[in-house]
Amino acid sequence: MRVPKLVALSILAVACEPTDLGECNMAAARTVVYDANGLPAYEGQAYLIETCGSGSFCHSADIEPALRFGASHGLEYDLQIASDTREDTDRLGRSQAQTYRTRHAVYDVINAGQMPPPGSENPCANAPGVEGAQLCGFSLGSGYERIPEGETSGTPLPSIRTAEAAAIVRNWLACDAPVIERVADRTEDNLVGATVPAIDRPFADNTWGSIYTGLIGPSCARSLCHDGATRGGDLDLSTRDIAHAELLAPAGGRSCGDGSQVRVVPGDVTASLLVHKLRGRAADDTPVCGERMPNRSPMVSEGRIASIEAWIMAGAPND
Repeated sequence: MRVPKLVALSILAVACEPTDLGECNMAAARTVVYDANGLPAYEGQAYLIETCGSGSFCHSADIEPALRFGASHGLEYDLQIASDTREDTDRLGRSQAQTYRTRHAVYDVINAGQMPPPGSENPCANAPGVEGAQLCGFSLGSGYERIPEGETSGTPLPSIRTAEAAAIVRNWLACDAPVIERVADRTEDNLVGATVPAIDRPFADNTWGSIYTGLIGPSCARSLCHDGATRGGDLDLSTRDIAHAELLAPAGGRSCGDGSQVRVVPGDVTASLLVHKLRGRAADDTPVCGERMPNRSPMVSEGRIASIEAWIMAGAPND
């Protein structure tokens, strides 16, 4: 599958009369949903995070040209909540402003089923290389859930292809595309949006199956990160068995120098690079090689990291 050049937004923005987005229901526009890691977003914000690039492809900010797959420069819709850096907050602010400026075109292409590109949700495992696997496995809304207060699981958002999703996006855009900026207060005032705490979504148990289903699969194995074609950091996490084998092998590739560190050392948390990468620091508090993971997002909760550590101390079995 080859995604066509993503020029629809720029064409609509200059060639069509603006669509009347109708009335704004602000309470509905600020309905909070949570991803697999317990990170919040407003429903409309969540749809753009999931379908426009999620920080790694197409309409994401500051990515390699090859990963844009024809998406025009200047059309960034990278609405992931900010990490602790001012640079990341600025990224969110620019994307939120871009979403507001092109809100009529954004709604038109989503409502017409033109964006995300038709077919981009279909499996394409037989397509060779990154070019063929560019959007394989990327979700269309199901990665976020509506979770009742006090609970840790709920109901997935409907697919972006549905009329319900289009109505959610329409209302959110009519309300000027509000965003959640961060999950914890800081000394400076927020610059872009609201603060909404994350929720701890513990794994069902301390087994590899629960860890892969709850974290590795949805957060790390997606296209253009650690999928089988891209292999970011020379690491393939595309399936449960492949991920287990690769995590227990020495680390190689561009992230960790000579590859002497082992990603998971059964029975030894302090020697396991996976734990260091999730915390963003080594066991002796020295900087970890490469970036903290998942990058460009708040760190995985300590409760989840504790479960991973318990799995490692139990011998890191593939159950």
